[in-house]
Order: sequence, then C-alpha cells, then structure tokens
Amino acid sequence: MKTRHARDRKRRRERHGVAAVEFAVCLPLLLLLTSMTIEACNLIQLKHSLSVAAYEGARTAVLKGADTSDVRVAVKQVLKDRQISGSKITLTPASIRSTPLGQYIAVTVSARSTRSAVLQRLFDTELDATVSMMKEYD
Repeated sequence: MKTRHARDRKRRRERHGVAAVEFAVCLPLLLLLTSMTIEACNLIQLKHSLSVAAYEGARTAVLKGADTSDVRVAVKQVLKDRQISGSKITLTPASIRSTPLGQYIAVTVSARSTRSAVLQRLFDTELDATVSMMKEYD
C-alpha cells in the first residue's frame, strides 16, 4: 500500500508535465501576438511620421516665396529625423510658384513599412499621408 506522501509526489510530477505541455502550446501564440503588436505599433508610428512630414511640407509650401525644393527639404528633414528612408513626395499642383492665391496645395508623403523581417509578409505595405493647405501669400 502506497503512502499518502508517495501519491502526492507522483501527482506533483504529473502536474509539472501538464504545465510544461501547456507552456509549449501557449508560448508560440504569445510570441506571435507580441510580434504582431510590435509591428502594429511600428505601422502607427510610421503613419504618424508621414503625417507630420506632410504637414511640415504643406506649411512650408504656403509660406511667402516658397518653392518646390523648399517643400522637399522640409519633408526630407522630418523623415531623416525620424529615420525613415525610401519615401516618395508628391506635390499637387507640381509648381507652387505658379499656383494662384486661394488655391489648395497638397503634399503627399508615402513610404513602405519594411522594418521587420519577422512578419514582413503580413505588414509589408505602403502607407501615405496627405495634407492640404490654402495658398495665402504670393
């Protein structure tokens, strides 16, 4: 006849085995969830950075005496400060100086989100941001 103490030891060993199996099943799911959360935060940060860059470009575009090159420099400086490369800048209309007063100038900034190689297929997308401001100075 087994003693109570021996049975308790056997049950504890069985419980340790169950805990190890549960951990082995749950760990990959937790790692995947954590990785996806980090990638989603990176996408949000990229979208916000593109919005800030487009805003700075549009603000520069409506200043008195501004030129297309001034807008591009302002946008590129924001993106450089935020360590974003491979961006595309589009101005509408293409020539700021010939734009009449009262017309809107739109600045669109786009970039690919390829920071992480872990979930690149899920999160490899191009994000863009557009800001429009009215030209009030000539």
